[in-house]
Amino acid sequence: MLKNQEGNLVLSKSRADFLRIWEKVLRAHETGEIIDGKIIKRIKGGMVVDLIGMEAFLPGSQIDIRPIRDFDALVGQTMDFKVVKVNIPTENVVDLIKFLSKKKSLIREKQFLKALKEDKFLKV
Repeated sequence: MLKNQEGNLVLSKSRADFLRIWEKVLRAHETGEIIDGKIIKRIKGGMVVDLIGMEAFLPGSQIDIRPIRDFDALVGQTMDFKVVKVNIPTENVVDLIKFLSKKKSLIREKQFLKALKEDKFLKV
């Protein structure tokens, strides 16, 4: 609780909004809940994601199963994310991973196996 020099309570709508988002992020971190986020820009080592109104870091190594060649093509895309690490004292999301549902993973696996034939080489 903040008070000014006269002892009056100082309220901040932006701080209240932030705390509401922060609570949702902490709950998602604790429960493993998946959150929609939008990739807003590329930075060294990964991407910055708008996670329900809060910026979060997505390491380049956590974007997909396969290496990504063109990170810039992902800017503006909305995806599902799982909060892996938060820094409570600084109130920020330190780490995210792109969530690939089991269903999507199975579909990719089936497509790969379908394309695989005996004595055939595939470029990956």
